[in-house]
Order: sequence, then structure tokens, then C-alpha cells
Amino acid sequence: MDNRKRKVDFDIHIAAMAQAFVSIALCIPMFLHPSFTEDPIFGTYEFGGLVAAITTGYFVWDLLYCCIYHFDIYGFEYLFHASGALVVFASTFRGFLQPLIPAFLVYELSTPFVNLHWFYTRGPKGFVSDRTFMINGALLMLTFFMARCVWGVYASVKAFQLCLAVRDQLPRFLMPIIFSLNLGFQFLNFFWFYKMVRIAVRKSKSKKE
Repeated sequence: MDNRKRKVDFDIHIAAMAQAFVSIALCIPMFLHPSFTEDPIFGTYEFGGLVAAITTGYFVWDLLYCCIYHFDIYGFEYLFHASGALVVFASTFRGFLQPLIPAFLVYELSTPFVNLHWFYTRGPKGFVSDRTFMINGALLMLTFFMARCVWGVYASVKAFQLCLAVRDQLPRFLMPIIFSLNLGFQFLNFFWFYKMVRIAVRKSKSKKE
């Protein structure tokens, strides 16, 4: 089981690292597109559709490979995240919140540091210095908290307010589904951050001892 999990983890972290860099790069032109501020709910354009397709494709892989085929390893929380994210990003093909995709893709700012942390802790002893490890850990916690917990809550509330203003023009089922999933994502983000803090505190105490 350990060898199998490590191989699957390796595959996932490599794919997640590539997806994170691609997502962050794609955010820049989307933030600069006029639709981001002028028509954030119903705006659609070709590049936005491309980003939606790339992101949806990643979550199809994430759902099938990580969360269904290897459900015994990762469990319900990852299944919820992958399936929910797939629904949310796929809904942008309907011309719903497509210009706001980058507001949620910036969550991936913390992902490279998450992946580096995994590689550092699985590498041979002395693979990286303690200082490098600590700096990466600090950047991981800072970017995760700021991008997912602080910005994530703000972006979700702002998107909800924008949708509320035009709710009569939206299908009735769309807002409840999308924002219920989003609420679940926010809970997971805070839960995962709490786990990071616990691990950091435990390691700090063990080092002092």
C-alpha cells in the first residue's frame, strides 16, 4: 500500500505542479480582459473558453484517476473537491461567470509550494537544507491562507453579490448548486489550513524537544 500510494502521490504532484503553473500564467490575460469588469456574469470569449476547457480537463483527470480509481487512498474530501470543481468550471461553458475564472484559479498560487513540500519530505536526508525547507513551508502557509482563505472568501462573496443582482436572468438551479459547492470549498480550505498549522506546531515542538 505504501509503495502504491507513493507512486500515485508522485503522479498527482507532478500533474498538479504543471497545472498550477499553467493556471497562474493563464490568469494574467484573463484579469486584463475587459469582460472581467464589464460583463463578469455573462461575458464569453475564445480565450476564456480555452482556459475553461483546460481547467475542466484537469479536473476530469483528477476526478477519475485520483478520486474514483484511488478513492481508498484519498477519500471523500478529495472526491468532493474534484467533482465540485469540475461542475463549477464546466458551468462556465454556459456563459456563466466565465470572465471570473481567474479569480478562482489564483487559488493555485499555493500549489507549487505544496508540491515542493511533498518532494522535500520524501527525498533523501539532506536533500534540501533546513532553511530552504522552512522558507518553503512559510510561503506555503502564507500563499494558501491569502489566496484561498482571504481572497477565496472575498471572491466568492463578490461573485454571489453579482449573481444576486441578475438572478432573474439565471436558471433557478444554477446559483444554489454553484454557491453551495463554493461554500464547501471554503470549508475545505480552512480545514486544510488548520491541518497545516497543526503539523507546523507539532514539528516545531518536536524540534525544540
